Amino acid sequence: MRKISRPEKWRELVEQSKNQIENFNDFSEDTAIVWADNQIKDYKRAMLILARSNSNWAMNVSDDDEKLIDTMIRRAEAV
Repeated sequence: MRKISRPEKWRELVEQSKNQIENFNDFSEDTAIVWADNQIKDYKRAMLILARSNSNWAMNVSDDDEKLIDTMIRRAEAV
């Protein structure tokens, strides 16, 4: 088993961080943004369908969850 010195370990961590940042920068491409937007729209649509199809959904959640869901429904309908 190879023993890694502290400076070597730091160099390795910095290199990994650089790679992760470069991978993250790939998401700034237009195709990634379009894909994410489509996923969010599909999620909103599915949530609205579920909430509208069961008029008694509020009976199955806490008051705080009901407020959150109502807020999310309003936001989804506004778009």
